[in-house]
Order: sequence, then C-alpha cells, then structure tokens
Amino acid sequence: RIDYYIGMILLFNPMFVDLVMSQIRSSFAFALLLLAYDLRSRKLATLLAIASFLIHTSMPIFIVIYFILSKLNKTVDSKKYYLIAIFTAFFIALFMRYGIDILLTLVGDRRAGYDNIIEAASISYSIVWFGIGLIIATFATFENEQERIIAGYAITITSFFFFSSLMGNYAQRFLALTLPLIIISVSYLPKHYRQGTYIIFWLYILLMFKYRLANV
Repeated sequence: RIDYYIGMILLFNPMFVDLVMSQIRSSFAFALLLLAYDLRSRKLATLLAIASFLIHTSMPIFIVIYFILSKLNKTVDSKKYYLIAIFTAFFIALFMRYGIDILLTLVGDRRAGYDNIIEAASISYSIVWFGIGLIIATFATFENEQERIIAGYAITITSFFFFSSLMGNYAQRFLALTLPLIIISVSYLPKHYRQGTYIIFWLYILLMFKYRLANV
C-alpha cells in the first residue's frame, strides 16, 4: 500500500545515509534477517538468521522481538499487543543500559562500555519517533497478520529508541535499520493520518539535514 517514490524520499535522510556509509556490517546482517523472514523454508531461514548473528552481534535483539510479536499475534488483541510491544521495548532498553555491559564483561568482550562512549540521542529527537509509533498503534488498520507484526515491530523499535534516549543509551542504529519497516507501517494508516505522518517525516528530515550541515 505504500507509494514507493514516497518511501525512497523518506529513506533519503541523514540517519539512513549514515547507516549505509558507516554501518555496513549491521546493514548487511539485518538484510539477511529480512530475507529470512520472507522465506518459506524454515531451515534456510534459520541458517540466514545464524549468519546474521555471526556478522553482527546486535541481531539477536531483532530476532527476539520478532519471536515475541509473532507468538502473541494470534492470541492477543490489538490494544494489548501494542502495549506488550511498548513494554518489550522498555525492558530491552533497560537490558541494553544495565545488563549488556555486565554480560560483555563476563565473556571478556572489549566492547563492554562502548555504547556509553557514544552520545545518546536527545529526548526532543527521539520523542518524535515515539509519537509516530503511538500514531501507528492507535490508528493503523491491517489486511493480514503479517502487517500487524510489521506494525508491532515499528512500535517496538520507535519505543525502544525513545526509552534508550531517556536512559542515556545510544540506539539510533536500531532505528535506522528498521526505518523501511516504520515507513511501511505508516502506509497502514488511514489516508489523512498517513499524509499527516508523511509531512512530519519530511519536516523532520529537513531539520536533520539542517542540523548536520550546521555541524559540518
């Protein structure tokens, strides 16, 4: 249901360009996960998921989110489904803030404390994405279960980005990786909400470009 030219315009923003230029491993790993999601062969999908983990260690977070959303999709109504998505995002953000360093330290990984070095996004930057997630949760309509999982994914990641900002943790790369899914989820909104959200996106992209150019 998405207009592809709109999707391409929305993807052309500093956050996504930076992902392509500087986060090639995570981009490739997430592309393998998306391919695994679309495959009918469970064995091949599992192999691709394992390969994505071997390429980048952040991939298990995306896999866990998918399994939670897919398991609950058939048993939970929409309101509870999206509340669970938001609470899942909160607990993942909590783990990434306080638990991941303990885990990495225990296994002797040199990346322990790495995310604390990178400055977290500001609240004013992340709250826009949280608002978009809430709009999707409140007004989106679906034609099948797959669409609801994609919307749940978008809500989880936008909420995770917001909670991570509150906790002072860097999570922008997670948002950038799932930006195509967020744009697809916006296409599930009724026409007037969809158009309004596109306008918010475009204004936001212009502000991001202005900010980046001012800091060059």
